[in-house]
Amino acid sequence: MQTGGMAGNPLRVVVGRRSERAELAHLLDDIDQGHGRVLVLEGEAGTGKTTLARELREAADGRGFTTLWGACVHFASARIPYVPLVRATDDWAEGRQAGDPLVDVANRLFARPVGELGEPDVVRSTERLLRSLATAAPTVLVVDDLQWADTATLDALAFVASGLVHRRLGLLLLLRAEDRPVGSLLHEWLADLRRLEGVAELTLSRMSQDETLEQVAALREAATPALGRAVHERTGGNPYFTELLLEGMPPGTAELPAQVPARLRDAVLARWHTLSADARWVTRVLAIGGRPRPVDILREVVTGLRGTSTCEGRSRRRWTRAW
Repeated sequence: MQTGGMAGNPLRVVVGRRSERAELAHLLDDIDQGHGRVLVLEGEAGTGKTTLARELREAADGRGFTTLWGACVHFASARIPYVPLVRATDDWAEGRQAGDPLVDVANRLFARPVGELGEPDVVRSTERLLRSLATAAPTVLVVDDLQWADTATLDALAFVASGLVHRRLGLLLLLRAEDRPVGSLLHEWLADLRRLEGVAELTLSRMSQDETLEQVAALREAATPALGRAVHERTGGNPYFTELLLEGMPPGTAELPAQVPARLRDAVLARWHTLSADARWVTRVLAIGGRPRPVDILREVVTGLRGTSTCEGRSRRRWTRAW
């Protein structure tokens, strides 16, 4: 099964997640019975949110559901509204027969600039389209990477969520936990969403050691328990990191590679560069120990680093005082 990892790469092996899979199956049952719901699936990048969502889509397709899928995009400077809704409706319309009146509605929905149509009209038209689809067949809309959603998309999703309780319509919203910083609009938006009937949240945590052992065994033939434990200690149970760490290891290898694989290094550095200057400097100090260390030891390290040219001076002084 193909799914997006931290850099859009597939998780090849998925293990465990029994309770989470059961919750997603329950979501489909409720939608099928006319009890519309919203499920927010949250977790850090690489824990398999998209994998589970794609499993849900396959199950929904097998049960005759109408499924729509759209992902938010992390733009550098562009401000484009309704990206996941445009993608979801376009992809759905492409698979329908010409002449379907709902296809005409979908094609017209975002055909004109938002300023011409008016955002309230777009929001209402989106809700009417989904409601029409749900009248014909149980329908589920999946929105991936909600942390990058624009405000117009959030408004449309909130409007849809407020009126689906007695419809065969459901929303599955995937959200990266680490990309919801202090001050993010999503905190208020999610707080308002929780007040609605039929809204639930599910947090996808990292793998346990036993689950990591199962994943390693599936990825590496004749993998030893010792290798599985070493992998879990190194990756902390993030399944995507586990795959990248094992990438390129010859079959039968019993030890981790001496060098961090390039793709794993790039994935970690991509996240590191999003941290503040203070946080980056603290991670440099922590990296000296290789793992969490007592505060007293960290204080000694910080004192020893005072005056070196490799540390940001302002951050160094601030954290030295804190420790």
